[in-house]
Amino acid sequence: GDGVSVHLLDADGQLRTWGRCWRRFNSRLLRSLGTCCTWGCQLCCPVFFMTQPRAATPLVPGERPMKSRGQVLGYLWKLCAGVDLTPANLSKIQNWRRRLFIIEEVERGLAMQYVSEKSDGSNVLASLIRGRTRKRATTGLSDLEELPPALLEPVNPDTRYSMLNSLKQYEIAFFGTAAMQVTALPEQLFPMSLKWTDASGSAQRLVIATSQESDRQAWLVCIRNLWLQDGPRIPRSPASWSR
Repeated sequence: GDGVSVHLLDADGQLRTWGRCWRRFNSRLLRSLGTCCTWGCQLCCPVFFMTQPRAATPLVPGERPMKSRGQVLGYLWKLCAGVDLTPANLSKIQNWRRRLFIIEEVERGLAMQYVSEKSDGSNVLASLIRGRTRKRATTGLSDLEELPPALLEPVNPDTRYSMLNSLKQYEIAFFGTAAMQVTALPEQLFPMSLKWTDASGSAQRLVIATSQESDRQAWLVCIRNLWLQDGPRIPRSPASWSR
């Protein structure tokens, strides 16, 4: 667009910043939420776009799952890779990362992915809900379990500041300053476990959580319905579902 030529000709000092911004905002997910290269560049160098019309405000999800253009998306807390599933580990906020999750159909099946800041906004596979290969259907999700609530341990001021800053930078990177929803670290998380099988037949496990019990129930019902291809029926006891 016009924003590209402005950067290349008049903002040589901002070229590297623009390149990083473009890679992040050029993903199919973020375009579907209403973002574009011009809107994205305004975050880093608004002085070069003072005469440009303001782009439409993108749709900003919360922790409750929402539908948007054939996708289900929302923020979730993800237990870091390599962390053992123990009550002590679940109670440490340092072991969790808040990420934007998307459920959508991909080549491998119905997948649950998250937007990775390390990969410049690329979607990273977190779990297959209903997988498939060229020759046969794969198992995908095999168990969906509600875990006991995790009361988070208090952290020192430096850790709190560092984590809040990281959360805000993640939101700003993809949705701008208007999207900042996190103003304090949660005192409690409500985790759930997804056991699934990848295309090679290896067993995998994803542990995610919400900061509100009602949001966890909404995710459990949503994932279960997509997994089993049910209607919008809400089960009475969603503690664990297995096939």
